[in-house]
Amino acid sequence: MANDGLSLMDRVREAANAVPDPCSMARNLNLGVADMGMIRNIRLEEVPSGRWSVTMLIRLTAPGCMYMPYFEEHLRREVTRLPDVDEFRIVWDDNFDWTPECLSPAAKEKVAARTRHLEEVLRYTERADCDAQGAAAKPSVTTQSKVKE
Repeated sequence: MANDGLSLMDRVREAANAVPDPCSMARNLNLGVADMGMIRNIRLEEVPSGRWSVTMLIRLTAPGCMYMPYFEEHLRREVTRLPDVDEFRIVWDDNFDWTPECLSPAAKEKVAARTRHLEEVLRYTERADCDAQGAAAKPSVTTQSKVKE
């Protein structure tokens, strides 16, 4: 990941967003932690080495989420890849106040597009089912001719 003139805060957020939320992956959305709105706060502190310590306050999307170790491992890996970062720490928010309103605008659009796609698939499937049921109810020409013989 290149610096590209981004601030360290922006690069940390970008690195965190490279970690997809497993629940969004299950829905074929592949939304990153930042786009999911799971990052409540990022604190940067300079350490004696001249590099930075990053502390991230993370909220889960549900109280029963079992992915804390996944987030810990993957966020640590992505954020500590940044050359300016020396230390990384996660603090887990215990408020459990995440809602879909926490999604970034880009994530909300991705969810809306996926919903539209699934609704179209459902409409197509329902039409195909109705067509198949209608065809099954009508005897075919071959069947009718055999019945008359």
